[in-house]
Amino acid sequence: MSHRKRHTLARLALALALGAAPGLRAPQASASQLVGRDASDVSLAVNRNGEALVTYTADGRLRHVLAWGAINARMPSQAEPQVRFRVDYSGGYKKYFEDNPLAQELARAYRKIRNTPGYLANPIVARLQKLQHFADDYWKTGFDGGCGTYNGPRLAYEVAACRAPDGSYWALQAWHVAWPDLGFLPWTSSLSQTWLELSHWRGPLAHIHVWSDWVYPEHYHRLFGQVTYRGRAVYGYKATRKGVPLDAYGRLVYIDTYDAPRYGPGWRRENSFLTHAPSGTWCYGLYPHDPLQGGYRAPPGYHGGLRGPGVGARYRISVIGPGVTPDISAEIADPGNFDPHNLLQILRQLTMKALLPALGRDAACDAH
Repeated sequence: MSHRKRHTLARLALALALGAAPGLRAPQASASQLVGRDASDVSLAVNRNGEALVTYTADGRLRHVLAWGAINARMPSQAEPQVRFRVDYSGGYKKYFEDNPLAQELARAYRKIRNTPGYLANPIVARLQKLQHFADDYWKTGFDGGCGTYNGPRLAYEVAACRAPDGSYWALQAWHVAWPDLGFLPWTSSLSQTWLELSHWRGPLAHIHVWSDWVYPEHYHRLFGQVTYRGRAVYGYKATRKGVPLDAYGRLVYIDTYDAPRYGPGWRRENSFLTHAPSGTWCYGLYPHDPLQGGYRAPPGYHGGLRGPGVGARYRISVIGPGVTPDISAEIADPGNFDPHNLLQILRQLTMKALLPALGRDAACDAH
């Protein structure tokens, strides 16, 4: 008996003993696009079956992640769930063997004949082995190593992107989604990780509109805008009191500030919060905040009082794309301190005060 045949039958015996299909696999990602964290040596391959294979190294292990079954995004709806990928962290073994009805039917038949005289010569064993070998090798044989040259729109945080045989696009993006708010440097490995996110789309991307002005009364700097997809607002329906989305439609706006004197040099996360329903608008005043109140997190032992305001030279606003569309990002310069004698700033302020209500109904932003 060949080594591979002995290995196959050993795996089957283990699975039958456990009362489950062969293999112990990583759980599916909790978000529709997240496929890994702190990934290196990343590559993307796509085949004609509408599948993508993401290969990367993390925690010293080479990983092969198969994803399929989603494209673009649904508009906000309480009747239908948002689209999401089906994900197989075994590179195809789970999809094509563990979840394959034919393979499981053969496994049940194998269970009945196992250890009976001459059972190894039964055609059931050969068929089962063939299916298992196909599933084992799928990440090697199911892809040609890549797909066509990417010619789509510019992507933020791009790691890899390509054009599939059907004309749709796939992309990988990586950025610091989990940075702590209020300008703190990450104090745990989970806060410093980069998230590797997969997207699949055809047509336009979501768009984040960004403007700046002053509030209360023209003392604090403010950023505001709107997130849209195909010309319609992006928002969710359920969230915790602290602004954590509880459905797949809700999208957080992440604001990073650059070279903020009160935080230090470089990019720091200022805050993150949900877009508002039903307009997809958002607004944020750069005020001081207490890291020990309002759901923020602070490093252990922090007793430094208020943080901020995180006024910087410029700001980066990022949003995880709706559905499985790409993540989006935009930058805007700080408006500077308001000068009540500066006619251009006065005209700008009047324009911005008229613009925000025109974007749509938003009681939270109207309070500014």
